Amino acid sequence: MQNLTIEVPNMNGTDANHSVLTNGTSLIETSNFVIQGVLLTVTAVLGVCGNFASIVYFLMRQRYRRHFEAFVLWLTVCDNVLIVSAWLAFAAPVLLENFAKNGYTGYLVPWIVPIAQVATTGNILFTIAIGMERYLVICHPFFHRGQHRHIPAKTYIIPILIFALLY
Repeated sequence: MQNLTIEVPNMNGTDANHSVLTNGTSLIETSNFVIQGVLLTVTAVLGVCGNFASIVYFLMRQRYRRHFEAFVLWLTVCDNVLIVSAWLAFAAPVLLENFAKNGYTGYLVPWIVPIAQVATTGNILFTIAIGMERYLVICHPFFHRGQHRHIPAKTYIIPILIFALLY
């Protein structure tokens, strides 16, 4: 069996090696470092700080047992897990040379991807729960003040977390 080679002509009329920057790295490598390494890290740090501030705010309140506040609290927890797992999967191998060279990525990815999937499912379900709770508060205020108020928030949170884990 013969090997088939296809030559693709350069469309802009220049040599293909001109996309190398002055320090020897290619434009793709540099943009990969900037986007996946730097921008993802900055975004992750800002997201974790904002979520941590939300967690502290809702835990410091005396009435955090309300359904809305409990749902938002767990939404921020799931969001933090997702942010950290995304940073470990995408930014850490780009920023930390030993992380990728020693093969840590190969060991972590089989653990990070399912954890990120559970966190994503939790984010979606808690967002839906917040929407449903807001609907009940606005459209059916008497139901919310009557029967719904005496049901503890963990009655809704525990099944959401179990479903997110099993899904």
